[in-house]
Amino acid sequence: MKIVITNCWSYYNKGDAAIVLATIKLIRRTVPNVEVTTLAFDYQSFDKHRKNLGSFVRVLPMPSITDSLRPIRILFGMAASISLRGLFGSLFLISSLALMPFLRRFDKQLNCSLRSIDDSDLVMVVGGNYMYSHFDFYTHAIPIVYAKFLRKKKTVMLGHSIGPFEGTLDRVVSRVILSRINLIAFREELSYLYVKKNLKINSSNTLLSCDMTFFLQSLNPTFEISEKQPRVGITARKWLFNQPDLYKRYLDSITQAAFNLIKEGFEVYLIPFSYTDGAEDDLGPCKAIHAKLSNKYPEKVYLIDVKEESPTSLVTIMRKLGLNILIGTRMHSVLLASLSGIPSVIISYQHFKAHGISKQLGLDNYVINIENIDPNKLIHYINKLIKNRERIRKRIIMAVQRLKKINEPRISFIVTNLVIECK
Repeated sequence: MKIVITNCWSYYNKGDAAIVLATIKLIRRTVPNVEVTTLAFDYQSFDKHRKNLGSFVRVLPMPSITDSLRPIRILFGMAASISLRGLFGSLFLISSLALMPFLRRFDKQLNCSLRSIDDSDLVMVVGGNYMYSHFDFYTHAIPIVYAKFLRKKKTVMLGHSIGPFEGTLDRVVSRVILSRINLIAFREELSYLYVKKNLKINSSNTLLSCDMTFFLQSLNPTFEISEKQPRVGITARKWLFNQPDLYKRYLDSITQAAFNLIKEGFEVYLIPFSYTDGAEDDLGPCKAIHAKLSNKYPEKVYLIDVKEESPTSLVTIMRKLGLNILIGTRMHSVLLASLSGIPSVIISYQHFKAHGISKQLGLDNYVINIENIDPNKLIHYINKLIKNRERIRKRIIMAVQRLKKINEPRISFIVTNLVIECK
């Protein structure tokens, strides 16, 4: 049995790595004698850590980053950044698919990536939050359309947040693609309802599940919390705000909240969750916050480098630190913390995922939008969480247990049946 997991991002984005590893582990538990190929944007990072993936896993580049398709993507991406994103995105998708039979003759990387789909029995589109209105939606769509429409492969999407789609062309293209997928497992209710209502997809092949990260490992609540030395973990990220001063306000809000906690006796642990380029580099904002805090309280603030750590190691690190709470911008820092029973204040930055997943965890009253954040609001949420920490902690443990108990056997059963149908 050959399975392709497509649309992986980077091992150095710990959220994406957690989703990919959890998906591979579920496949390994469910499908005997399986060969897995992952198609990734930053395929070198996954290849470097292949020992954490398993010897049965092969790593290849996403088609759109290969030498022959990269110039086309850059050209149409530049045009789409000026105007008519849906038009240029659609043209990029169509042009790429039309040129592939010719380009693969000369581009060995592209040919290997496409051949992995050609030879596969089942294609899995890795979970996450990238199916919404932006140019890269069309970049992600290339292997999906190739697999489902051109090669007629059984194709499933596991653990997704989807939408919103703003332009007419974006909505049309997304509806055409999603309506043909064999199974879409949504990771939260808001996306599930959006797709049913706005894209008019009421297929029996859709279901409400959860993020694949919950299947990464067993729940392991921390009992190492020291009341004498309370500790807070913080994840921060770069974000492209509509107004430049809002990014400064976001960082200042976290910094001021951290100062407030230090004065109350907390130690602060800054944990970058993404080490990729550009807007996905968390090290920069974490260093900026660390510099301000350590200038006044050098013995109370720590910057932890987890670039080479596996997602399962991150759960262990959080548990051993004995964090009382987490202030999490990165959603998967919240999810990995929840596997240790650590409650979080969530800084939401993207559409449905934070609000939808926080509701599953019982943290929906502890979500603050990144666009509206200020020090007083953040401190208010933190104080409320600290006051109710033990009750919220028990709620999270029960929520994670429930999500795993209901969804892991169900997804495994569905994958097993799909594998049987493929034989």
